[in-house]
Amino acid sequence: MTGTGFANIVADAAGAVVSGNVTGNGSRLNLGATSGNNINFSGSINNSTGDVTIAAGSNGGAGTVTLSGSANTWNNTVINNTASSGILRMGSANALPTNTTVTFSVASNLELNGNNTQIGQLTGTGGVVRNGSSTTVATLTIGGDDTAASAFGRTIVTGK
Repeated sequence: MTGTGFANIVADAAGAVVSGNVTGNGSRLNLGATSGNNINFSGSINNSTGDVTIAAGSNGGAGTVTLSGSANTWNNTVINNTASSGILRMGSANALPTNTTVTFSVASNLELNGNNTQIGQLTGTGGVVRNGSSTTVATLTIGGDDTAASAFGRTIVTGK
């Protein structure tokens, strides 16, 4: 799937899967799932000079977005769920680009799901980071972009 300009990919049914690669042109790419629904991106997502917003806008936000590809490239990640039940779930180790800045703009959830994840920075005033797996330990490593530390004023928890 290749797009130009601002793009939205939102699941409004349970079990949606995007198995091919998604390529943006550097503008913002929005990925979301409506309440009670989920979408899994198993291919790579490339928006090399743009940002990716997870669960953005009125068309998505209270569902679950799973990133299973590990060759994803983009600048910043904004987790902007419209409801605190929205989840960005890691489906593989380092599914987020290792130098991305993850920003929580409202109450949201980043779930490692037992997958080790490295990111550039973690910032924002809303949100919770959790493992989400009761059987596999996961490590979140912050500082992959080699810049100054960022401020995250919320909660990082173990377990579900």
